[in-house]
Amino acid sequence: MGSMVRPSSAALVLVLLMLTYSLCLCCQVRAARSMELVAQRRRVEKHMSAQSKAVREQLAGLNDNVLQLRNSVESWVAKIKSYERLLANALSLKGIDIIWREAQALKAKQEKQLQEHIGQIDKKVTSSCAAVVAANREFESQELKSLEEGGKYAPQNVPTYLAGIAGIDHHITQQQQSQQQQLAAVQQELSAALNSALASIEQLLPSHKQDMTLIETLNKFVEGAKKRASMELSRNSQEGEAIGTTLQQLHDAVARAANQQAAANVPAPAVDGAAAPPGDPVALEQCQALLSTVDRLRQQVLRQAQVLELLQSTGVTNTTISLKISAELQPLPLPDSDTDGAAAPTAASEATAAGKGAAVRPTTGQKGGRPGTSGGSPGKAAPPGRQAQANATASVAAEGAQVIEAPAVPLSRDISAVIDAAKQEVETAAKAYYTSKEANRPIRYPAKIAPGLKEFMAGVDAVLQGLQQMLQEHVATAAKQLRVQVVQTQRLLERVPAAVMVLYVKHLLAAADQQRSKLLGDFAGRRQVLDQQLERNKHSLQPSMLHPSRSGCAVPSRRSSRA
Repeated sequence: MGSMVRPSSAALVLVLLMLTYSLCLCCQVRAARSMELVAQRRRVEKHMSAQSKAVREQLAGLNDNVLQLRNSVESWVAKIKSYERLLANALSLKGIDIIWREAQALKAKQEKQLQEHIGQIDKKVTSSCAAVVAANREFESQELKSLEEGGKYAPQNVPTYLAGIAGIDHHITQQQQSQQQQLAAVQQELSAALNSALASIEQLLPSHKQDMTLIETLNKFVEGAKKRASMELSRNSQEGEAIGTTLQQLHDAVARAANQQAAANVPAPAVDGAAAPPGDPVALEQCQALLSTVDRLRQQVLRQAQVLELLQSTGVTNTTISLKISAELQPLPLPDSDTDGAAAPTAASEATAAGKGAAVRPTTGQKGGRPGTSGGSPGKAAPPGRQAQANATASVAAEGAQVIEAPAVPLSRDISAVIDAAKQEVETAAKAYYTSKEANRPIRYPAKIAPGLKEFMAGVDAVLQGLQQMLQEHVATAAKQLRVQVVQTQRLLERVPAAVMVLYVKHLLAAADQQRSKLLGDFAGRRQVLDQQLERNKHSLQPSMLHPSRSGCAVPSRRSSRA
């Protein structure tokens, strides 16, 4: 022990310094490593915290999207249910069907939109979850490397950190599956809400259609009665206006005839009978038109009086009258030169009668020797002119056969029948409606359908009573108008016979003048032939025979010479 060499104080100090340095160096290395480990743990914790936040944000984003979708579906359901208000404002069964089809189309469109929104949310869920997993994979590949792999993490820490990240992966996977299931449930729920809204509209259809059927029946018959009544009243007004038009035409025709009266005695110019119709065709046509106007006015006034029920007698009928005028003159041919002595006076008397105007009478169809007949002396055939005239007279008599028309239906009776028929049909439909309607079901159109049958028919009666009032007012106005027209008709009819005779006589005078001109022409030609024959006979006789009185010879008669 005594031989041991004691170190010097300097060496001890040096050793102590070296130990102290080594200890400090080791402490620095351990402190740096500890700081690195802390930093690694903090980075992992920060990543884990960020991923947890991402998971929470992903869940919150899903909830926001689902909430927005629910709000959208609620507005869609409100739109579908708004068709209930449209059903209450429908105007016809066709309108109800259109509203129902529109509601179905809207619901189908909303179902498609719901499916599209669910698909979009599902895509967002998938992408957001995939982003969390991808962030974990990226952190693992870039950060979690052990010392053997060239990283800075201790091999014993890497599995711990990976297990924590794997927990996040597992959680996000479970969350994605849960969210997809939630989306499917939300889709079913919202689709059921849309179906329920449409079903609520569908439940209203039978009651709305039942009510609308009654309303359409009411409109069909009541409005039909209104239309029919308006049409009949308008037609009757037109008939009244037509009477006024006919009165004006009659007034104009009578005025024209009065203007021609001054020229009635002016002889018509000589016209070849073969080249133009006999008489004055214009005057005859005006006369025919005047008679037709009078007959038309007679029928119009009678019909209007029957329609308005203004006749005290029910036996007045509308009889069809033939208005054809036969105004042909009896032909008066000159007698042949070889006519016997008995026939000559007859022809001469006929010619004399023609000169006095006896042959200008219209055909009457009476028997005897009067002009325009087929009668004559027994054993003689009627002349061709008389036979044609007799045939024309028979034709006119056949055409003049009376045809009695049925009296016009009174306007009040016609419209009352329409009103009664409409009331009966509406009452039948109303009874069926109130019998089949459920007692606790509300009336869908209370403005048009009364709570009970009695109130409903009271409203219908009020509407139909308005038609009766309108009918009475029209009949009163039309009756006043017809009375004025009857007075005007009476005043015009007082002037009609004179007007007809003016036109008719003008035609007959023209026809007689034409016949006289023709007879004069025929007579002049016959006289010329006889004068020529007389001259030839004079030249063929001896001089002593030219003057039998001087020679004392009697001139033999034509009958003795023929014998």
